[in-house]
Amino acid sequence: AEGGSGSAPREKKAKKQALLRRQTMKKLESHAPVREKIWQLLNEPTSGTGALVWAVLIMMLIFFSTITFVMESMPMMCCGRYDRFFKPLEAFFIAIFTFEYAMRFISCPWYFPMLDRDRALRHAKRDREAQEARESGAVMIARLASTDSSESGGSVES
Repeated sequence: AEGGSGSAPREKKAKKQALLRRQTMKKLESHAPVREKIWQLLNEPTSGTGALVWAVLIMMLIFFSTITFVMESMPMMCCGRYDRFFKPLEAFFIAIFTFEYAMRFISCPWYFPMLDRDRALRHAKRDREAQEARESGAVMIARLASTDSSESGGSVES
């Protein structure tokens, strides 16, 4: 009777967590095609015209951001003389680069790997098998070493 009363809340909690996990995975799977398209757009310039335009645009923005940074550090343009020009440009570049970085992070294929239970189980099994192989290899080496030492009679030949 003691084990039954304590396990019921645990089972209820486990079922609730499993349901929440399934719902989360369904939501993620429903957004997968959009995320894949965004990922391709941002990371594969050869995947389409839009991706090529985006890559060229980002390269141009990086170039112009660098140029404005260098110009702002030049003595004849520094010290607040052209801040009304440089500050909005800097804010614009930061906004675009932050947006791009966030989109890359959100659309990354492994954004929620900890929710992929099957993948986690495969990795755990692979790690267990690798550990067992290392341990069995160490046992075999120890056996071989003990066999070699018993065959030689424990003496070292010179």
